[in-house]
Amino acid sequence: MILEHYAGSVSFDTEESEREDQIVTALRYKDLVEKIMNLMKYRKNPEVHFACHKVGKKEFDLTEKVKSEIS
Repeated sequence: MILEHYAGSVSFDTEESEREDQIVTALRYKDLVEKIMNLMKYRKNPEVHFACHKVGKKEFDLTEKVKSEIS
């Protein structure tokens, strides 16, 4: 069981003009940002829906920090 990790979600438009999201996880913050950036390259109208650092049962919001790094 992983006690500490990073997670995020990118929402985007599908070919059917509906919004969908995809979850991304990583063990390191920089890997999370890299995965989100790569995912956003291939999606229509992508947007970071959320990002967090999870330690045990606690979650720390990183959404704004990730958004600022990818813009």
